Amino acid sequence: MKFNKFLIIFIFLITLLLMSVGYSSFATDLDVQGMAEITGTWNIKITKVEATFISPEVTETTPTFTDNTVNLNVKLNKPGDKVIYTITIKNTGTIDATLQGLIFNDEVDGSEAISYTVSKIPEDLNAGDETTIEITITYNDNVTEMPLVKTKTLTGTIAYVQK
Repeated sequence: MKFNKFLIIFIFLITLLLMSVGYSSFATDLDVQGMAEITGTWNIKITKVEATFISPEVTETTPTFTDNTVNLNVKLNKPGDKVIYTITIKNTGTIDATLQGLIFNDEVDGSEAISYTVSKIPEDLNAGDETTIEITITYNDNVTEMPLVKTKTLTGTIAYVQK
């Protein structure tokens, strides 16, 4: 009886060993490899800044700009003087964009005699498209005395994000 149990266990172990070897010889490793590449480009920039209206008495300096900043320097001589600048923004990349925010802040201690207005800008700027924004700088008509503070700084941000 002991011999039969030993024989059954021995045959079972041999069978298990043969099955393992057989499985190993027919098993195959599969390697899966892949690659992903981003080919789109993100490039929204200022391409042009021009004064589209200048009051006759205004001393206007040429605006300067880079891909993402504009500097305007205007000398207003009398109430009612104004300058309108048109800034062209172009999406030269391949990714569509949407406007996330348009924030312009006047300098806290700047002259009350100088005011700025900024036009609305379209929400979407698709690849290859361009849009414009107008900034109007005005010497307030209601000023009756020469202001003590004669300058004002406007700081603005136009933020685009992927659509």
